[in-house]
Amino acid sequence: MAEDNHNEAEQALGLTEQRKTITLSSGITFGVKSPPPLVYQRYLEKLEKELSEPEVPEVLSKTLENPEGELVKNPDDPDYQAALLERRNKFGDRLLDALIVLGLEFDLPEDNYWLEKLRFLGLDIDESPLGLKVAYVRNVAILSAEDSIAITNGVLRGVTVTEEAVAEATRKFRREAAGDAAGETLG
Repeated sequence: MAEDNHNEAEQALGLTEQRKTITLSSGITFGVKSPPPLVYQRYLEKLEKELSEPEVPEVLSKTLENPEGELVKNPDDPDYQAALLERRNKFGDRLLDALIVLGLEFDLPEDNYWLEKLRFLGLDIDESPLGLKVAYVRNVAILSAEDSIAITNGVLRGVTVTEEAVAEATRKFRREAAGDAAGETLG
């Protein structure tokens, strides 16, 4: 009975068995689980501190009304735009690594040929167990930006629940609770 309620609640929230796996364009399928919300939140806060956004530069702007000029922010400065892009890329890379570690479930292939190719190319590989998993996903499984997006969406799907899904789960729970209180189950 409790298991049935749990499964129905999962389905109402969109967490069906079908959605608990993702297959990337490489054909590799991963189990997907939601990261622990507090760990994920703490990691985001850590990234925000370590990779703070660059300061928007200021330029002296003179006008006919103000010939002495005033300092105004210039978000179009090319150096600022380059620094902003670099920060976004680093943030995205580190976030993807966290999602791989916290949200993908898989065993590495027993055949290490993929790793031998990376070593042959002289790529630095963290050979700790988690480092190898990240290297495998990044260098073998992900073939496109869409694959990175699929991982992000798949892992974070359980962290971000839509209002509609919560409302539906609440309605089902209330119906079932009313049925249990009356000594029957409503299906």
